[in-house]
Amino acid sequence: MVSLILAGKKDAARAQAAPSTAKEIAALPALNVHDIDGKPLTSHDLAGHVVLVEFWATWCPPCRGTLAWLGDLKKRHGDRIAIVTIAIESEEADVRKIAHELNVPASWVIGAPDLARSFGDISAVPTLFVFDPAGKTAAVYYGAPPELHATAEAKLASLVKAKRRAGRPGRIRRASRPATDVVSCRLDRDRAGRPITAGGECIVTAARFPAR
Repeated sequence: MVSLILAGKKDAARAQAAPSTAKEIAALPALNVHDIDGKPLTSHDLAGHVVLVEFWATWCPPCRGTLAWLGDLKKRHGDRIAIVTIAIESEEADVRKIAHELNVPASWVIGAPDLARSFGDISAVPTLFVFDPAGKTAAVYYGAPPELHATAEAKLASLVKAKRRAGRPGRIRRASRPATDVVSCRLDRDRAGRPITAGGECIVTAARFPAR
């Protein structure tokens, strides 16, 4: 599939755009690329995030829909997720045009053949890879079947939830509330780590901690 796309045989590629039975990659490949604005992007930049990598092409009609949907996911989850879109067999001018039209807050990359091959057997465009915060492959979705959004969103929600549970505030300040109510407070401190104000900015978080 990748060879057909990269060779420009788009009709044959579309005919083969079906779910792959090949072994999927175990983790996010090492990245060292630049987006269409020249900004560098490495694996280090993505560490600790739930990462969505979308392979697409400007000549692929379903790709526009999945790209717009990824934009909605980014608005919903914010900095908890990172989105990388990799265009293959596509003219740079067309990639820039679609990126401008959709205005999805993502890293827009034009994929060279070696970059595409590093993700294994891409058997369809769009192809969406989902990686957990540790960089391990959580799911791969080929094409744009009707159940894509529901299935992928459920997987993404579970990863984001797990990431929230894994995080722990540096300090917990409890006011006159039951001990099981969680208030996360950000305290201003001096260079020695001592509080320099009596109060801090407090927000109620979604997580809950046991009483002490």
